Amino acid sequence: MKKLLLFFFILIIFYSIAYGDNKVSSEILTLALNGVNEISIPLHETMIFPITGNAKGSISIENLSPHIINVRADEIANNIVIKGLLDGQGSFVLVRNGIRKAIYVAVRESAGILPERVSFTVTGNPATKDFLKDAALRVILSKSRLKPNSYLLFDEYVPFQGPAYLSRGETKSFEIPVKIVSSVYFPVRENVKVDVTNKIINSSEVALLMISNRPEKIEEDGILFQEELQPEKPVRLLYYHQNSPKSFEREFLIKFTNPSRKAIDIKLISGTSGPNSDVFFVGHKATVRFMEDYSSDASQIITIPPRGEFVLCKSSMKPGDVIGGLLEIHILNDNPLLVTVQAGQPDIAMSSEDILPDDFDPFRIHPKGIFANPNISSETYYNVTEGELSIPFGVSPWLPDIRTGAPNQGNYGVIYKFNIILNNSTSESKTVKLYFSPVNGVARGVLIINGILYETSLLRPGKTSIITDFNLSPRERRSLKIFTTPQSGSAYPVKLIFKSD
Repeated sequence: MKKLLLFFFILIIFYSIAYGDNKVSSEILTLALNGVNEISIPLHETMIFPITGNAKGSISIENLSPHIINVRADEIANNIVIKGLLDGQGSFVLVRNGIRKAIYVAVRESAGILPERVSFTVTGNPATKDFLKDAALRVILSKSRLKPNSYLLFDEYVPFQGPAYLSRGETKSFEIPVKIVSSVYFPVRENVKVDVTNKIINSSEVALLMISNRPEKIEEDGILFQEELQPEKPVRLLYYHQNSPKSFEREFLIKFTNPSRKAIDIKLISGTSGPNSDVFFVGHKATVRFMEDYSSDASQIITIPPRGEFVLCKSSMKPGDVIGGLLEIHILNDNPLLVTVQAGQPDIAMSSEDILPDDFDPFRIHPKGIFANPNISSETYYNVTEGELSIPFGVSPWLPDIRTGAPNQGNYGVIYKFNIILNNSTSESKTVKLYFSPVNGVARGVLIINGILYETSLLRPGKTSIITDFNLSPRERRSLKIFTTPQSGSAYPVKLIFKSD
């Protein structure tokens, strides 16, 4: 019996060893570089890639493109070190434990050069974190050297540790993660150091409204809008355009050009959004950003050198993409400035000959031109015993173009300033609710009420949405200061409705 048990025990051990050997021998050995066999590296720079896979042992390399890449192995660190010598496609064979793996290497020029450090001045009471981020990106763009078809973006995958806010009189330093992306060149990612100071720089209310919204749908390359800005007439600029869904990718560009022999300083309030395929989102987000900065006087001071230019926006628009913005430009010197809005192929210079024709369609009115006095103020009294108070805005009479007389139908870009006096003449507490209601089409709204920003949902005409409410004590009288503006992508006019319970 003992001999029989011993026999079976030996037999089990034999089969276990044999099964184990078969398992090892049948295992497929793998070899790769960082899990792939195709990589991209920047020209004249060295990159390190980990060797991956289950193949073990010594490493050897067969460089098939020694004029394009330099390759060596670091067996201790289990890495491959590659340097790009020449722009082009190269390859090498990685050999380990009898496994030969072809690795393909694309060597590309970097998409651009970023500045190591930038400094600038802002205003704001206070200047918020998001505003400082956007201002820093504009300055970094102006100081960067980008290759054609390359674009500067905030690197959303890296945490941004900027200050929560910057009060007047303060100076702070921080780093912002940015990247230059391109379909042709090697992307660049760096943290750029930023020094920013918040000063009080007073400016007057804008005198003119300029609008670039015709053609709204871009179907050919060219200059969409171009005007000269005068120092004594601060300007609000609204732009809103869609790259035709049936067209091709275009570069959208807004720039300020200084034609004089002296530097020009401007104070810029900027709310921008896009490119994005959501036509309602772009106009709404741009308005939110502008109203936030407008209400706190958050602006950026920009210096444009003699005969130089400042690129405010440079974005790639896919077919169907929409881009929009609302800006205020105050020239702080005595020289004029040229603003240009254009769309076309990347980095193609345009002249006055490339200005697109102004094809006015009376059945689809998209405003374009210059409009005077783009600020409308009013005061209205509401007693809780009166039932309902309706305040329409974006209604006729609309501002006319100072040259052609064509209307800015909807008064887009106009700032409405309402001073509302609420009065509870009763001996009971009352609640007054404020509603938003579109009149002729789908719309959203943004309002600043006593310094607080409110956003509405997207509504169809005739529908209402509550914005906020106000609790009034018996005999209480309260003043409301409301700022708002008709926003691009929405159908105005709309109504504000006050209603007491």
